[in-house]
Amino acid sequence: MYRSIGINRTGVTAICQIREDVPEAIRGIEWISFGSTTFDAMLPMYANAPRMPRYLSDVTLDTSTENFYWGSRLIAALADHNYASSIQNVERYQGAVFTKGRRLVREYDKKMMDSGDFSLTDEANEKLCAMAKEQTIATLNKVLMDASEHMKNGYNRADN
Repeated sequence: MYRSIGINRTGVTAICQIREDVPEAIRGIEWISFGSTTFDAMLPMYANAPRMPRYLSDVTLDTSTENFYWGSRLIAALADHNYASSIQNVERYQGAVFTKGRRLVREYDKKMMDSGDFSLTDEANEKLCAMAKEQTIATLNKVLMDASEHMKNGYNRADN
Protein backbone atom coordinates (compact mmCIF):
# COMPACT_ATOMS: atom_id res chain seq x y z
CA MET A 1 0.00 0.00 0.00
CA TYR A 2 1.26 3.49 -0.86
CA ARG A 3 0.51 6.87 0.62
CA SER A 4 1.01 10.19 -1.12
CA ILE A 5 3.89 12.37 0.04
CA GLY A 6 1.62 15.34 0.62
CA ILE A 7 -1.90 15.44 1.97
CA ASN A 8 -4.06 18.36 3.02
CA ARG A 9 -2.73 18.11 6.58
CA THR A 10 0.96 18.08 5.63
CA GLY A 11 2.74 20.96 7.36
CA VAL A 12 6.07 21.00 5.52
CA THR A 13 7.06 19.54 2.16
CA ALA A 14 10.57 19.51 0.72
CA ILE A 15 11.60 18.13 -2.64
CA CYS A 16 15.32 17.70 -3.23
CA GLN A 17 16.43 18.17 -6.83
CA ILE A 18 19.92 17.16 -7.95
CA ARG A 19 20.66 18.62 -11.34
CA GLU A 20 23.24 17.15 -13.72
CA ASP A 21 23.54 20.13 -16.06
CA VAL A 22 25.30 22.50 -13.63
CA PRO A 23 28.53 22.43 -11.59
CA GLU A 24 28.52 20.36 -8.40
CA ALA A 25 28.64 23.48 -6.19
CA ILE A 26 25.13 24.49 -7.29
CA ARG A 27 23.69 21.11 -8.20
CA GLY A 28 21.31 20.84 -5.25
CA ILE A 29 18.01 22.72 -5.20
CA GLU A 30 15.53 22.19 -2.39
CA TRP A 31 11.92 23.08 -3.16
CA ILE A 32 10.26 24.11 0.10
CA SER A 33 6.64 24.65 1.05
CA PHE A 34 4.86 25.18 4.33
CA GLY A 35 1.24 24.67 5.23
CA SER A 36 -1.55 22.75 3.57
CA THR A 37 -0.31 21.25 0.30
CA THR A 38 -3.54 22.27 -1.46
CA PHE A 39 -2.78 25.96 -0.94
CA ASP A 40 0.99 26.29 -0.62
CA ALA A 41 3.62 27.24 -3.19
CA MET A 42 6.89 25.41 -3.81
CA LEU A 43 9.87 27.75 -3.44
CA PRO A 44 13.28 26.73 -4.83
CA MET A 45 16.37 27.35 -2.68
CA TYR A 46 20.02 26.66 -3.38
CA ALA A 47 20.91 23.93 -0.91
CA ASN A 48 24.65 24.69 -0.74
CA ALA A 49 24.21 28.20 0.64
CA PRO A 50 25.98 28.90 3.95
CA ARG A 51 22.79 30.31 5.50
CA MET A 52 19.09 30.52 4.82
CA PRO A 53 17.32 33.89 4.45
CA ARG A 54 15.37 35.22 7.43
CA TYR A 55 12.12 34.85 5.49
CA LEU A 56 12.55 31.08 5.87
CA SER A 57 14.54 30.74 9.06
CA ASP A 58 13.24 33.44 11.41
CA VAL A 59 9.95 31.83 12.43
CA THR A 60 8.44 32.20 15.88
CA LEU A 61 5.18 31.03 17.42
CA ASP A 62 3.72 34.50 16.75
CA THR A 63 1.75 34.86 13.53
CA SER A 64 3.47 37.19 11.07
CA THR A 65 3.53 38.02 7.37
CA GLU A 66 7.31 38.44 7.68
CA ASN A 67 8.01 34.76 6.99
CA PHE A 68 6.99 32.16 4.44
CA TYR A 69 5.66 29.74 7.07
CA TRP A 70 3.00 32.04 8.50
CA GLY A 71 2.14 33.56 5.11
CA SER A 72 1.47 30.07 3.78
CA ARG A 73 -0.57 29.10 6.83
CA LEU A 74 -2.68 32.27 6.61
CA ILE A 75 -3.45 31.76 2.93
CA ALA A 76 -4.51 28.16 3.59
CA ALA A 77 -6.66 29.02 6.62
CA LEU A 78 -8.52 31.72 4.69
CA ALA A 79 -8.81 29.88 1.37
CA ASP A 80 -9.94 26.57 2.87
CA HIS A 81 -13.35 27.92 3.90
CA ASN A 82 -13.82 29.71 0.58
CA TYR A 83 -12.31 27.11 -1.73
CA ALA A 84 -14.45 27.74 -4.81
CA SER A 85 -13.87 31.48 -4.86
CA SER A 86 -10.24 31.42 -3.65
CA ILE A 87 -8.68 28.57 -5.60
CA GLN A 88 -8.09 30.62 -8.75
CA ASN A 89 -5.96 33.12 -6.79
CA VAL A 90 -4.13 30.28 -5.05
CA GLU A 91 -3.35 28.51 -8.32
CA ARG A 92 -2.06 31.76 -9.83
CA TYR A 93 0.13 32.19 -6.74
CA GLN A 94 1.50 28.66 -7.01
CA GLY A 95 2.25 29.14 -10.70
CA ALA A 96 3.87 32.54 -10.16
CA VAL A 97 6.19 31.34 -7.38
CA PHE A 98 7.17 28.28 -9.42
CA THR A 99 7.74 30.18 -12.68
CA LYS A 100 9.52 33.18 -11.17
CA GLY A 101 11.53 30.85 -8.95
CA ARG A 102 12.72 28.80 -11.92
CA ARG A 103 13.58 32.01 -13.79
CA LEU A 104 15.70 33.27 -10.88
CA VAL A 105 17.45 29.90 -10.49
CA ARG A 106 18.35 29.89 -14.20
CA GLU A 107 19.54 33.51 -13.99
CA TYR A 108 21.79 32.74 -11.01
CA ASP A 109 23.02 29.44 -12.47
CA LYS A 110 24.27 31.41 -15.47
CA LYS A 111 25.81 34.18 -13.31
CA MET A 112 27.66 31.67 -11.17
CA MET A 113 28.84 29.53 -14.08
CA ASP A 114 30.04 32.60 -16.02
CA SER A 115 31.84 34.14 -13.05
CA GLY A 116 32.91 31.00 -11.19
CA ASP A 117 31.64 32.69 -8.00
CA PHE A 118 29.42 30.08 -6.36
CA SER A 119 29.04 32.18 -3.21
CA LEU A 120 26.21 33.96 -5.06
CA THR A 121 23.87 31.27 -3.71
CA ASP A 122 23.23 33.53 -0.70
CA GLU A 123 22.23 36.43 -2.93
CA ALA A 124 20.10 34.13 -5.09
CA ASN A 125 18.25 32.73 -2.08
CA GLU A 126 17.57 36.26 -0.79
CA LYS A 127 16.10 37.24 -4.18
CA LEU A 128 14.02 34.08 -4.27
CA CYS A 129 12.64 34.88 -0.82
CA ALA A 130 11.93 38.50 -1.75
CA MET A 131 9.95 37.27 -4.76
CA ALA A 132 8.08 34.72 -2.63
CA LYS A 133 7.25 37.34 -0.02
CA GLU A 134 5.87 39.70 -2.67
CA GLN A 135 3.75 36.92 -4.20
CA THR A 136 2.61 35.61 -0.81
CA ILE A 137 1.45 39.01 0.46
CA ALA A 138 -0.33 39.80 -2.82
CA THR A 139 -2.18 36.48 -2.62
CA LEU A 140 -2.91 36.89 1.06
CA ASN A 141 -4.52 40.26 0.27
CA LYS A 142 -6.75 38.62 -2.34
CA VAL A 143 -7.85 35.63 -0.25
CA LEU A 144 -8.44 37.87 2.78
CA MET A 145 -10.71 40.12 0.71
CA ASP A 146 -12.52 37.08 -0.63
CA ALA A 147 -12.93 35.61 2.87
CA SER A 148 -14.17 38.98 4.16
CA GLU A 149 -16.78 39.17 1.41
CA HIS A 150 -18.03 35.67 2.31
CA MET A 151 -18.36 36.27 6.06
CA LYS A 152 -21.85 35.89 7.50
CA ASN A 153 -21.45 39.48 8.61
CA GLY A 154 -19.84 40.23 5.24
CA TYR A 155 -17.97 43.24 3.99
CA ASN A 156 -19.01 44.82 0.73
CA ARG A 157 -18.00 48.21 -0.61
CA ALA A 158 -21.60 48.77 -1.71
CA ASP A 159 -22.84 48.50 1.91
CA ASN A 160 -23.11 52.30 2.23
